[in-house]
Amino acid sequence: MKATPDLWHKYTADYELVTVKDKKGRERKEARYTGPWFCLMGSSGAVRTKLILSAVCGVILAGLLVWSQIFNHSSAWAVYVAVPQAVALFPLLYLLMGLMSLPYDLKPMERPGYMHGIIRVCRSLVAVMVLCGISLIGDFIYRAVAKDWLYLQEDIWYLVILAGILVLGGVILYLLYSIEIAERANHAVHKE
Repeated sequence: MKATPDLWHKYTADYELVTVKDKKGRERKEARYTGPWFCLMGSSGAVRTKLILSAVCGVILAGLLVWSQIFNHSSAWAVYVAVPQAVALFPLLYLLMGLMSLPYDLKPMERPGYMHGIIRVCRSLVAVMVLCGISLIGDFIYRAVAKDWLYLQEDIWYLVILAGILVLGGVILYLLYSIEIAERANHAVHKE
């Protein structure tokens, strides 16, 4: 039976323990990264611009999502509108954590850095967009069921904000997917 790493140790295969001597000559164990490096390809100015634009759009998206929570629109009390909107705050937290972990310095990334940065942003963003899309569709379902097709100012703002979240999410995904990432072998690994 093949051993699979659990959630707490899923990147341990990318590291090895080595014995090193410190300044005083004492030996100690140290973890050395032996896994592949993930490198951002292309012009450094263009890649940095895409990463910064992604972060700016992500912060605006986060502000819009939090702002959408305070509107007292007609469908606010429908469970199939309010619950997805509230649940979207959880992947938003992961999205913001991923935005802070993006490789703005353009150095090659270890697998954990790649997974906690770019991959986390993309996955969290898709979750936020799906939940906001469900809330948007739920608003129209509420209107059809309640036969309430009168849109007040807050109703219009709510729909505009949801549409803005979906558009900004699409822009961020486009920017991040347009960055070419190459997986390179770790040449620092010492074969014995």
